[in-house]
Amino acid sequence: MEVKAKQMKRPSMASATTKELALCHDNIVHIACLIAATSSKPITDLLSLCATCKAMHAVAKECDVGSYVPLERLDNMKWMENERYFIVVNHLVTADNLDACFIVGVTLVFAHQDMEQGLLFLDKAAITGHKVAVYVLGLLLHVR
Repeated sequence: MEVKAKQMKRPSMASATTKELALCHDNIVHIACLIAATSSKPITDLLSLCATCKAMHAVAKECDVGSYVPLERLDNMKWMENERYFIVVNHLVTADNLDACFIVGVTLVFAHQDMEQGLLFLDKAAITGHKVAVYVLGLLLHVR
């Protein structure tokens, strides 16, 4: 009996630490989402967060964080750094940011005359609850 007791595995410290880190990572992602949603300069603050350490770099790149970035706070970038603005918008589309999907959809429909691709992005924004995208999509589908 004593031999079997010695062979039984005890929970290692590594597995306990991993569980704690997973909880901490989720909390850090939540904090980064709050920073993205409430900051007056969300891109600058997220880049500063990336520069602090590897863990923060990974957190700031999470899709959840990008979906919270309000694009109306990037107006200065839109006019002063247009190319960088569209790089950020395209990155935020991959994070399922509703405003970014709407902007890309409208740009494709009206600037590039690509109705099919534009409708896909507008539909993506509309399905997830972007009210202006629902309106514009309804108008475009009615005219079509």
